Amino acid sequence: MRTPVKHLALVLATSATCLFGTLVTGCDQLDSAVGISDRSVDNTISEAELQRLAGGDGWIATLQKAASEKGASPAQRARANGLLADAEFNQARQHLAKARSLRLEVDRLFWSISDLTQQVQSNSALIDGFRKLEPSEARKQIAAQVALAQGGPDQPAWFKHDNTPLPTLSYIKQEISRLQGEIAGLQDKIKELTGQRSKALEQAEAANAKSEQLKGQESVDAYKQGADQRKNASELATQIDHANADIAARNRDLEVALGQEAVLNDTLKQYQAQLKQVDDGWNIAQAKIQDLTQLSRQIVQGNADNSAGSIQNQAARLVELSKNVQTELDAAQQLLASTATHFDAAASAAQDLNRDLSAKMRDPAAAAAPERAAWKQLLEAFQPSGFKLRQAEAQQTLGVLHTEQANQLAQFVQVRDALKTAVDKAGIPMPTELADADLASRLQTARDDAQKGYQSADELLLNIANTDSNQDRKNAALVQRMLTQYGWYQLERNAGNKEAAQQHLAEAVNVAKAAAEAKAPLPSLPPELATIAVVAAPTPGTPGTPGPTPQNPPTAQ
Repeated sequence: MRTPVKHLALVLATSATCLFGTLVTGCDQLDSAVGISDRSVDNTISEAELQRLAGGDGWIATLQKAASEKGASPAQRARANGLLADAEFNQARQHLAKARSLRLEVDRLFWSISDLTQQVQSNSALIDGFRKLEPSEARKQIAAQVALAQGGPDQPAWFKHDNTPLPTLSYIKQEISRLQGEIAGLQDKIKELTGQRSKALEQAEAANAKSEQLKGQESVDAYKQGADQRKNASELATQIDHANADIAARNRDLEVALGQEAVLNDTLKQYQAQLKQVDDGWNIAQAKIQDLTQLSRQIVQGNADNSAGSIQNQAARLVELSKNVQTELDAAQQLLASTATHFDAAASAAQDLNRDLSAKMRDPAAAAAPERAAWKQLLEAFQPSGFKLRQAEAQQTLGVLHTEQANQLAQFVQVRDALKTAVDKAGIPMPTELADADLASRLQTARDDAQKGYQSADELLLNIANTDSNQDRKNAALVQRMLTQYGWYQLERNAGNKEAAQQHLAEAVNVAKAAAEAKAPLPSLPPELATIAVVAAPTPGTPGTPGPTPQNPPTAQ
């Protein structure tokens, strides 16, 4: 059975000049002002479709022109606004996809900066260790410190400071060996992938050449084989890029580990040579403190020979990428807000249409009118709640958008605060790229906007679930409301609002039960809801048991 949304999309895509003009305004009014406006809307929509098929960029602007036709009939206004809203929603999802793609690199930079921050903390712990080697106690402690610093299979840490482990020489050597092995493995992988890519490109060229020589389906098949090989080569190139990025990250870790190894080796030599020269040993220890401080400074700021892997450089890249992500999110946000507005306008026009058609159908003179069947179809296809359901979907997507934005900003705050603590202790200036005083305010704004999106969606969905007479739409509203409440729960949980989070989770559970009892097809559910839905659902094989979950169901955010 066709779902309400699919049925609505089918009607919206239908040419409307005769259908809507004849059925709604009547054949004798096609030359009226409304009829002229309806034809203008229909022609404009057709023009937009041609622009879209031709790959033009202005087809949405053309749809906006159709939706702004004030004199059109309610059916045409609903149709134009619905098509425009749907187009804007698809564009918004494209921007969201781009933002999420960019966030993969953002997340990698977060991880890398956090890792380097831990190395600065480790160096600071080592400095604290050196400062404890005052001459008065050094003679008694040197012998023991030599054994502790060297470490062994069962001793990876020299000692801990503020729960930060200071690695032993044995551990550092293991780390160097591990990193070198991983680098060699990645290099072998790149070599293998490069060979595979070259082979794929050769096969693509051969298939293309074969396609040119053949005719008919054989030529098409050969061309498809070439396209598949080019796609395979592109995917292999992406894997090669990722492997190169992994090598670069491990080379930076290796450089730091080698620096730490050099410091530890030198320290052990000094310990052994200074058993009788405690005072000189303290001077050398102070020099080591300076070395470690400089090493930490290089990790944070880089140097003339290597600054690409520094925290400061990666922070600049992080800020740049975050701006690009925000640009995509801003575009998606504007489109989603416009989507909600136009679905609302479509719903309002649908209400007008329903009122007009209902009045026509109540007219005794139209009791035997041949158009009555078509009027009933229009009434069902242009139900305001169908548009309201899509409006709620746009509002929920806004909530998801701002939730993801809040999560990234929260991660930014966490990385910034950890780095601030580390560099302050090391006596190194905080990179200005990460010293954003507005982060907390932006984080709160994102959370507030996410709440607004979820609340708007929830109000719309609750109204549909409670008042709509169509069970399919009621079920769709229940499922969407369950996901909305669950997304709201995640937002509050991540913000640390335990009580509010539990309230939304409890409501999501209640709606999940109602959806299962109503036999609504359910998507893949998170653990907190899956058990509830299974318990509430009828036993498989019994009358009334819902069918299998449709492909590509909406996922919980």
